[in-house]
Amino acid sequence: MTAEVKNYIKAQSRFPPRQIYQNLMQMADDPQFEKTDLHTITRQQVYNVWVSITRNEWERDATNDFRSAQLLIGEQDGYRLIEELQEPGVSLAFVTPCFSDTTKFRREKMTEVFIDSTFGTNKHGYELYCVLTEYDLVSLPLSYLLLDTRGIQEVGKRGARLTAWFVALRNAGLKPNFVHTDKDFAEVTAASIAFKRTNPAYNHHLCLWHSLRAIDQHVTGKVKASVFDSIDNARNSIQTRKCSAEDARTLRAMISDIF
Repeated sequence: MTAEVKNYIKAQSRFPPRQIYQNLMQMADDPQFEKTDLHTITRQQVYNVWVSITRNEWERDATNDFRSAQLLIGEQDGYRLIEELQEPGVSLAFVTPCFSDTTKFRREKMTEVFIDSTFGTNKHGYELYCVLTEYDLVSLPLSYLLLDTRGIQEVGKRGARLTAWFVALRNAGLKPNFVHTDKDFAEVTAASIAFKRTNPAYNHHLCLWHSLRAIDQHVTGKVKASVFDSIDNARNSIQTRKCSAEDARTLRAMISDIF
C-alpha cells in the first residue's frame, strides 16, 4: 500500500474502515491515486492500516482486551460500569450519560424503553445488547451489555445475566411502563422479572417486524418441527395452494386469542 493511500486513511480515520474502503474505490480514477492501483487494495488492508492508526485512541491494555475496555469506559465523562456485570470473558455492562446525568435526563420521564441486540460485532464474538428510551421524541441509549455465555455451563445462563442487568437499571431508578423487545424469551422473561413485579402499569410489547417474521417462518415451515403433525400438513397445503377449511382451522389454532 502506497504512502498516498495510507495518508488518506489517516486523514479519514474518524470514519469506519468500511466507509473509507468504499470511498477509495470510488476515487480509483482520481489523479492523486493514479499510481496506487487502488483496485487491488482489499478491505482487510484498509482495516489493518486504520487499526494501526487509531489503536492509541482506544487501547488501554494491549494484553487484556476486557480490562482495556473497562479502562476506556471509565475515562469517559458520564459513563459508569455496572459492577454486577463485570465478568471477564462473559459480561461487561455500563450506562451512558443519558442515564447517569439525572439533572439533564429525568428518569421519571423514561416510561418507555426498547431492548435490542446484535451479534458478530467484535472479534471475541460477544453479543451486544442495548436499552434505549424515547425522551422528548428523541431516542436515547441508556445502557449497553456485552455478553458471551458460550463457555458457561449453567442453566439459564443468558437469562440470568439479562435479568441482573435490568434489575441493576431498575434499582438505579429506571421504571418503565412499556418495554419493547423482539420475541426472544430470555429478554421477555428478564424484563418482566425486573420491571413488572414492582410496577402494576407494566406492559410488554413485541416488535411487529419480528412477530410477523416469526409467524411467516412457522406458518410456511421455514422453521422445521421436530415431529411431523397436523400443523405440518397444513403448512404443506399452503405451499401447494390446496389449503382446505380444516387446514385453515389448524393454522388458526396456532395463534392464541389472548396473545
